[in-house]
Amino acid sequence: MPLVGDLLKKPFQSAADAGTGLADAGQSLQDTISQLATLAAVALIVVPVAVVLLLWLPLRLRWIRRSATIRRLLDAPGGTDLLALRALTGPPGDLSTISAPPGGLADAWRRGDQHVVGALSEIALRRAGLRP
Repeated sequence: MPLVGDLLKKPFQSAADAGTGLADAGQSLQDTISQLATLAAVALIVVPVAVVLLLWLPLRLRWIRRSATIRRLLDAPGGTDLLALRALTGPPGDLSTISAPPGGLADAWRRGDQHVVGALSEIALRRAGLRP
């Protein structure tokens, strides 16, 4: 604008500078919120995965190895006898479910009573978390 150009230039330049400052502040806020959202998403994914990997997975792998060993033992010759012995030497709580022949369970196991040996090996399998 002729004659008043410099007079109008200063207020518009100030308004433009203020608008630029607001835009920069908005962009900075958007970047901060974006970083915070990314951090929250990573935390929500990493924490449960870490719990699974550090706490549950080792226990599960140990159970898998133990159950595989017990299954191999069951399939081996004389494996049911060894599982029956394992049941006899473990906690006595489950042994009360087996009807004891004269002389007791240990005596029946020593004599090779197949009914008692089978029932004891099933108890050992159940204690290990396996189905007979």
